Amino acid sequence: MRRRKPNAAVNKVVVAVSWFMAHLLLAATDLDGMAHHDEPSENEPLLPGTRQRRNSVSVLPTLHNPRLIIALLTGVMFLVNFGAFMMTMPQFRIFEDIICHHYYDNLSGPSHLSLDTPIDESHCKVDPVQAELATVVAGLFVASSVPSLLLSMPYGILADRIGRKPVFILSVIGIELTELLNLVICWWWRVFPLRFVWAMPFTQIIGGGATVTSAMLYATVADVAPAESRSQTFLVIMSGSLAAQILGPIVASKLMAWSPWPPMLLGLFMIVVGGVCFLFVPESLHARPSKPLTMSAPVSPCTISPPRQPDGLITVFKKHIRTTIDSASMLNSTPAVLLVSTFFLVFLAMQIVQLALRDISARFHWSLAQSGYLMSVRAVIDMAVVLAIIPGASHLLTRPRGPALSTRAKDYLLALISAYAMVIGCILLAFSPPLELVLTALAIFSVGSGFTGLCRALLTELVPKDQVASLYAAVGVVEILGSIMGGPVLAKLYGIGLKWGGLWRGGPFWVVAVVGMYCIGALLAARRVEGKKGKDVDTMDVDRDESSEALL
Repeated sequence: MRRRKPNAAVNKVVVAVSWFMAHLLLAATDLDGMAHHDEPSENEPLLPGTRQRRNSVSVLPTLHNPRLIIALLTGVMFLVNFGAFMMTMPQFRIFEDIICHHYYDNLSGPSHLSLDTPIDESHCKVDPVQAELATVVAGLFVASSVPSLLLSMPYGILADRIGRKPVFILSVIGIELTELLNLVICWWWRVFPLRFVWAMPFTQIIGGGATVTSAMLYATVADVAPAESRSQTFLVIMSGSLAAQILGPIVASKLMAWSPWPPMLLGLFMIVVGGVCFLFVPESLHARPSKPLTMSAPVSPCTISPPRQPDGLITVFKKHIRTTIDSASMLNSTPAVLLVSTFFLVFLAMQIVQLALRDISARFHWSLAQSGYLMSVRAVIDMAVVLAIIPGASHLLTRPRGPALSTRAKDYLLALISAYAMVIGCILLAFSPPLELVLTALAIFSVGSGFTGLCRALLTELVPKDQVASLYAAVGVVEILGSIMGGPVLAKLYGIGLKWGGLWRGGPFWVVAVVGMYCIGALLAARRVEGKKGKDVDTMDVDRDESSEALL
């Protein structure tokens, strides 16, 4: 693969991305200020000390249509994931090419090729190159997960206090900085060791990384959607990601025919555009109050307390620790703990699909661009499951003339079926079958694509609404643990499988299948505990969702 110097157009794209990042957070602050500084109404107190107690719930229904908010959030999900999926295969190809050049440069004899010699991708499918590629990718997953593991809960708590929008914008900025630094390392690959990309995710200290980005999107949806339609709303939001997964790899594969660098730069730009679009989503932190708002007694100017002095550093730290401990109490029931633990499977499922695509490229001598098209095919199946199969099954399972299941029982059943599909798909992939059976296994695995949305809906009903962002941050921590603990294991097992061959090559798929079986057991146990308590939480959010139900 020839490396071309960036032309003027590429430089303009980089400058534009940097400019957007510099102004993104400032724009978020300005728009929030404009949205909350409307003209006072005749029923609003005029005293400064009481104006902050104004009913912020009215901002959402009076200034924006909630259906449009869901549509806009779906668009944001599409743009951010479009950029991410567009960069996936090009990044693997850049890594593979760098590893391949170093591999052949270290060989002696007729096989030796200098670093300046172009190497065709077909020569990079040898086992040592693929094993190192798996190690680099797994290490990057782990390194990217550490900031999210340490900061997801703090940023979730922060979002429950200052709002979802500022935290979302911060996370986008951190992600962009990380990707830009990775591109710098890959461009000057003769200067920097490739594994140096493992150090770049330190910039995700700003915002907490992709886990926080996802948590803020889902928290905003949970603020707006009523309980009885929340699972369907989550699936609609997921459809934005699935649409991005269909189109992103197709566009990337087309551009990779020329070079993997254009889709990388375009992907960065699309993530920035998604962040800009989120600026137009109204802050939803107080969209659903925990208690009905009542008219407060008039406040006398004499009773207005003087401004408080800012807390010292030690006091702020103690408050943060206390708040973190209090937020952990939201997982105060066995079903909640069991449901949270099922998210251990989410990142493992993502990594195993990417590993399967790279394995197809190596075993059947496909280019990574060709394997990228399989991501789009899989996404088509995912979208059919999310938008057609699950809603249709939900209707059949809850209609009075059918099984007439409650909403919660229906979600449990569909989540179990999704987990079973992923387990069966992994078991088939573990046997390293021919190409036709590999594609069939990936299709079966894709039937479980609604697992995440269904489990989020089940879990959301078990915690107070003012801790939703903290809850999703906790979910993100479990997902990250799955990446940190599972990523290196999958890479190591894959390397062993390449050396030993046979069924050993399917080692990573067996691991994910075992985790999937645990998730099935956790779902069954959670439902059993709820059944013993005689507790169906279908209606636990009805009262607090009356205002939102009227909007959607």
